[in-house]
Amino acid sequence: MKQKKFDFTCDPFGRAFVENHDKTISEQVAYGLLEASKYRTITFADNCMLPTISAMPENGASFYTASAGIGVDCAMYDRLAQANPEHKDDILAIKEYMYKASTGYRSSGQCLTGYEQRLISAKAFWAGSWIGHANPDYDRVLHLGTDGIRALIEECRAKNPGKDWFYDAAKITMDAVDVIGDRIVEMAKENAAVEADAVKKAEWERIADCFTKIPRKPAYDMYSAVQMFWLFFTFDSIDSPGRMDQCFIDYYDKDKHEEAEEMITRMLEAIHNVRAWNLCISGSDENWNDETNEISYIILKKVTELKYQTPNLTMRVHRNTPEKLWKMAAECLATGIGLPAIYNDEVVCPALEAIGIPPCDSHDYCMNGCNQIDIMGKSHMGLEDGEINLGKVLELTLHNGVDFCVDPPEIIARRFGNPCDCKTFD
Repeated sequence: MKQKKFDFTCDPFGRAFVENHDKTISEQVAYGLLEASKYRTITFADNCMLPTISAMPENGASFYTASAGIGVDCAMYDRLAQANPEHKDDILAIKEYMYKASTGYRSSGQCLTGYEQRLISAKAFWAGSWIGHANPDYDRVLHLGTDGIRALIEECRAKNPGKDWFYDAAKITMDAVDVIGDRIVEMAKENAAVEADAVKKAEWERIADCFTKIPRKPAYDMYSAVQMFWLFFTFDSIDSPGRMDQCFIDYYDKDKHEEAEEMITRMLEAIHNVRAWNLCISGSDENWNDETNEISYIILKKVTELKYQTPNLTMRVHRNTPEKLWKMAAECLATGIGLPAIYNDEVVCPALEAIGIPPCDSHDYCMNGCNQIDIMGKSHMGLEDGEINLGKVLELTLHNGVDFCVDPPEIIARRFGNPCDCKTFD
């Protein structure tokens, strides 16, 4: 594709991705995120008042998240082309480019033969259509802010010459986050100006003031930490929050215990709204010191009260787990919600170390997705995922490999003969 600057605003991620096709894919993704940040929808649910960022703008047809990679909605491209006839050819050209760049296309095309793809179309099985789950280091983000991350990027760049493409992409991504932060300030100011309810008006004013500092600067109290966490969490894909008690403990002020409880409640409400994955509490350090803290207790208390089954709450236990935490976990399980799931550091940490992970990292594990183990901020759970339709297997066996769900019927599996000719069940 020739270098071209498109003169329309729809599909901002794909448009910027294609405009930078001469750069590395990391830079393409970063420029796509930066452009998309100008258009991604920002909403504040009444029950939590935290900024939820849509993965894809209303006028978009492609997106990127760390967990899912590049996603494409081909039908949306067709609708955009129909709605913008003067740009139809360019939109369809972007569609073709983005479809071939998408994670689903690249993984399916590289991993599956034509025969396997035919079986997938027959609903016999599916496999390998997405990347997995990501668990970013939210603790680092909260304590550094985007300006601090930029400084860290430059520090690393100096130590690793020849990788400017990576560090440039990382900086551009921080710029994309800042665009969202600036939009939140303007949105909050506008809402405060027209809000008649005094309590809601004060909330909007506090949000506006908060985002004049974050995300560029570090979080400075529990309110700003939760707001900043939720911005990054939804900006990246609404996946797994990880070790939240460890991320938030530095912002806990015992003299403001009620506000801490309120903000944790808001966060759990927000997680329930979007159906996030896995939240982990407690655990041990590499010397088996217990890492349970006040946030651990607040989260467990609120999960017990709310009785939500999202997120999937997991609790790490070990030789020094406090009796108080065990008791609260039992009370939570007694509600019938099936939470928390209990993970034993005494088994998990040695198992991780057996495959070469040092104790300082093995003791920083958390759960991801349903209940998979990651090292917080240092690993990514890629999936060799798939399912087999045993009903379809039986159908094909009984019909000698013939798929009768298409017209005309087609042989798509190995032919073992007529099952009526079998003399025994075996």
